[in-house]
Amino acid sequence: MIRNWLGVLQNYGYDIVVLAQQGMQKCAEELRTEIEELSNKENKPDKKLISQMKKSLKCMERCEKALEKLQDL
Repeated sequence: MIRNWLGVLQNYGYDIVVLAQQGMQKCAEELRTEIEELSNKENKPDKKLISQMKKSLKCMERCEKALEKLQDL
């Protein structure tokens, strides 16, 4: 069913998978930058905060890979 919807969206010029992947890449890059900035500060924030941010980044990277696979369908 997902393939059918993706095909319909692609036929109308809306490649939703590509748009979602680009958005995910941008968010991951911003989060990566923020983690680096926080890690390099003299007054380091709570370690739990950085740990949660890193977990979020891993999740974003996994989603990005899954979206890449969907593009190949």
